[in-house]
Amino acid sequence: MSRQYHCLVSSLPELVFEADSKNFDLKNFKDLVLEEVSINDAELVHGLFYAADNENLLSLLYSDEKEWNPYGKYTRDELEDILRDAESGSKNLPQYLREFFEQLNRLETEQRQRIERSVAEKLLSESMYSHHESCSNKYISSIFKIDREIRNIRAAYAGRKAGISPEKFFVGNDEINDALLKNNASDFGLTREKDYAAELFRALDTSDLQERERKLDLFTWSLIDEINTFEYFSIDAILGFLQKAAIIARWSKLDKATGNEMFKRMIKDLQGIDNKE
Repeated sequence: MSRQYHCLVSSLPELVFEADSKNFDLKNFKDLVLEEVSINDAELVHGLFYAADNENLLSLLYSDEKEWNPYGKYTRDELEDILRDAESGSKNLPQYLREFFEQLNRLETEQRQRIERSVAEKLLSESMYSHHESCSNKYISSIFKIDREIRNIRAAYAGRKAGISPEKFFVGNDEINDALLKNNASDFGLTREKDYAAELFRALDTSDLQERERKLDLFTWSLIDEINTFEYFSIDAILGFLQKAAIIARWSKLDKATGNEMFKRMIKDLQGIDNKE
């Protein structure tokens, strides 16, 4: 039976009220959650942010000047230590990162340096999604499967607009990819196959870029609620809340009005959960 977090979930509204949407500190909030959950559940929390670790790892591998993403599990010093001694340093990494380093270690230095960043990025993404989709936790396996599908749909949608094949941008390989490559319908024939497709394409058809992103994030928000129906005090509820918090943190930097809108919505959601105790 999964561990229940009544006290932690009940305290979430208070923790959120200490901040506001303008300067919502996602890293600090994530750290507070990590202090309260079990060791196994802490790994699930970290898993939500593996994409940040991927981003930071690629920045070190390719020596770019990209700003360090603070939401990952590993600090710059930790990742640099791992890169200096990948064989021993990778032992405590998630399986998908261990596999990535194993592949690097099999290459000579010159070959390793010739790997294009886009190839390494796709390799990391595919490994990460495979890792998550095979996870025993319902929330992680569900949200990342849908997230990968949406990523591929967006690539196909953009590719059709630009007149290019999106295949090299796809992550993973499934029946949806086949439809995205072969079906000429405006919705790639997916509206009948996927419950979320109609709403997704309505968002994608929005011409204003910022409004499109807002609709896509609200779409993700709705998916989180749907996956976590009747989940109030479990780790799944906390994972969903953290993902909503990440959306708010993003919009607090992009657009104050949208950040405030989502912040108020999260408060309302949390108060509703609190009343169910």
